Amino acid sequence: MLIEYSYGRNYIFSGLESGPELVAKLIEGLNQKEADARPDPDRFSIREVIAHLADWDPIFLSRMRRICEEDAPVIAGSDEGQLAIDNEYDKTDPFERIDLFRKRRTELIAYLQERKPNEWNRTGNRPEIGIITLEALTVLPIIHDAYHLKQILDIRNSVTK
Repeated sequence: MLIEYSYGRNYIFSGLESGPELVAKLIEGLNQKEADARPDPDRFSIREVIAHLADWDPIFLSRMRRICEEDAPVIAGSDEGQLAIDNEYDKTDPFERIDLFRKRRTELIAYLQERKPNEWNRTGNRPEIGIITLEALTVLPIIHDAYHLKQILDIRNSVTK
């Protein structure tokens, strides 16, 4: 278990804290063309990625809370495509959404910092994934951030070529 080691927890919190800041750095000087470019029509534009990231932290936090507050809850997936439509990601301001992403990530981190050692091993069941511990769930936002950081970088590079 990674959390048993203080450096492991430090890495998790550092990774969680860095996501919004790295996204903000990657979109410095973002223009309209870059914000709305969609080299792959089946994936989000940068504008939509940032809105998606801001909306996803409450979903992660809700799942974490359920794992800590319920005994082995079954945690349903979320339809990210429908969320994008419902929340009109294509009309959002990326810079406002970065601020919202920061705020929501701060809330997620604060919740995790309050967890007791025995809570990190609590589990939930994600049918499409299987049994997942709170500890494993804390790593998913970091991986999720990294996936979308690469996507933003790829889009910006494709637009400037």
